[in-house]
Amino acid sequence: MWLVKHLERTRQRNLCQDCFPPTYNIFDRFIKMYHKALSMMLERLILEKRLDSNECISLLTWIREYKGTDLMNHSDLQIDVEFLGFLLSPRVEQELLDTYLTTTKSNMAEWMAKLAETDVKDWHSEALPEKDLQGFYNTSLPVFLFKMIDQNLQVAAKAGEGIKLQMLDICLESIQGFQREYRNAIRKYKSKHFEDRSQPARFVEYMVAIVNNCKFCMDFTDQLKDRLVPEIGKAVFGEDRERSFKDVVACFEQLGQESAGYLLEEVFLDLEPYLSQIMTPAWVPSSDAIDTIIVTIEDYYSDFLHLIGKRIAFKDYEVRRDAAKKITEESKKIEKLFRKLATATLEPEKKCSVLPTLAELIMETPLEGRQDTSAENSSGFFSQIIVPPSLLDKLETVMKKK
Repeated sequence: MWLVKHLERTRQRNLCQDCFPPTYNIFDRFIKMYHKALSMMLERLILEKRLDSNECISLLTWIREYKGTDLMNHSDLQIDVEFLGFLLSPRVEQELLDTYLTTTKSNMAEWMAKLAETDVKDWHSEALPEKDLQGFYNTSLPVFLFKMIDQNLQVAAKAGEGIKLQMLDICLESIQGFQREYRNAIRKYKSKHFEDRSQPARFVEYMVAIVNNCKFCMDFTDQLKDRLVPEIGKAVFGEDRERSFKDVVACFEQLGQESAGYLLEEVFLDLEPYLSQIMTPAWVPSSDAIDTIIVTIEDYYSDFLHLIGKRIAFKDYEVRRDAAKKITEESKKIEKLFRKLATATLEPEKKCSVLPTLAELIMETPLEGRQDTSAENSSGFFSQIIVPPSLLDKLETVMKKK
């Protein structure tokens, strides 16, 4: 508020100038004195007080705007801002920036640790995890994690693109630190469960949610990169940040695969006693073993329906063509294997004939006006491809022979 009052007084330049001889150049002298006093006050504030990250970024943003048209370069003031010089010395401004980046990095690590802690508490709940619109289990972690990152980037951008880039580097480093903590939390959760498999009660459901969370985080990371590259420019974004984004995605993928492995381990621990009975004397007179195996698999299947499955998106014709070519090549290898191992009555060429037809389906060019699939809206590649009826009939005929 004090600055508004000061600028309003400065705007009354005619009243001031009329009171002094023109040779005094009183208005310019006043502006220089004001600028110097403001500079001294700000430098003392920065060097003597412990500023938090919000105060630092407010100052950095304001300093950037100080010589802009909303402040000192306003048309009503008619000030030549070029003769004013720096508001802060380069050393003090760098210290302000370092304080902002350091405190934000520390705050981000603390926020992410609390986020992970909250997620771990959810894992021990007796209530089912949240579901998205498609029925996939999840927790709030992916949304809050990337919302926090996005907010910090938006705030930093107000102080300039250079500060935004430095904040992006801190965000990437913080995510990688979070991933290490999240992995340790998941492993500890799994280990505690396998010590007493009755606890926690919703282990399977929340492990499904963890797997899905990792997939959501992969998608959010890709979306963030796809948004930032055009904003910043590919050359400025650089190969190092490209690699960092790939590393973040790869780590979330690895975490998801590791967590999915714990789900399989859980299933086989339940099945092992009954699988071991198969082909033993006790197995012959009773169907208890296979009946229990079937019921157990059906039970787990109902939980695994809430898992996000792997999806493939064909962005253009070249990608579809390459995928179709690979399917055709590998179908020949599979047919060759079965020809080698199977009896004459198996007719492996009929069993494998569906694969070339599938390849032909994938390679079909979409109808005019239809866009190819994208990673953002793909719900499985079959739902995204326009297939001529003749090809569908061919595929149906092949499937009926199976």
